[in-house]
Amino acid sequence: MDKLFLDGIYNQTTLDNILKKLGSPEKAPYTQNIVRSNLKVLAVKSKDIKDVVKSISIDAHISLLDNMTFEYYEDTLIYAGVMGKIKDFGSLKKYLDKYTSAVDCWASVDTMKFSLKSSSDKENLLSLAVHYTKSSKPYVRRSGYKIMFDYISSAIDIIFACIKDSYNEQEYYVNMIIAWLLCECFVKNRDKTLAFAKSTDLNAFVLRKFVSKCHDSYRVSAEDKELLTALKNSKLK
Repeated sequence: MDKLFLDGIYNQTTLDNILKKLGSPEKAPYTQNIVRSNLKVLAVKSKDIKDVVKSISIDAHISLLDNMTFEYYEDTLIYAGVMGKIKDFGSLKKYLDKYTSAVDCWASVDTMKFSLKSSSDKENLLSLAVHYTKSSKPYVRRSGYKIMFDYISSAIDIIFACIKDSYNEQEYYVNMIIAWLLCECFVKNRDKTLAFAKSTDLNAFVLRKFVSKCHDSYRVSAEDKELLTALKNSKLK
């Protein structure tokens, strides 16, 4: 694919016309049912989304992030891909704030990846993630927990504190990512996560889904799956 926006000036119409050509209208209803976005869906393949992100000239990145509007679900994926190329927190934050406040589905949140390099920038992103988990907006909260997947090895106690504070969480897609995050914590730090699960009151939905996700994982032993089931049953009886 040729480089897009070589003059450095982003144009929404140009991008959306390309996405429409790459879309599969017959698959759009299926994709819409999966992602549950209120935005229009074009059903563009993941590989094509990645190719479009790669094709956007470096000079056009900031223009895109400053000017993009989200008419299509695929617009959010392009935005996230471009945003993920930013390597310093100071430049990233305003675009991440814009994105997390605008998206309306789990898939837009879960596509986020980051390229921060310095320790201080990574610490600032973690602090922002903690702040996001306190938001009144469910997909901002989900974004906070999604960011934390990159911090399981370095900041698991901070993650546990946020999960503990989320006991009264009611939103399905927030509770689901908390359960998924706990499962990843268990895989990467089994003993500490088990101690946390034993000593902490988790809401019943999160506890059930956490154990279910561990049962689905080939990275959790059969013995630990039985142990977690017994723990769940003892807490929920």
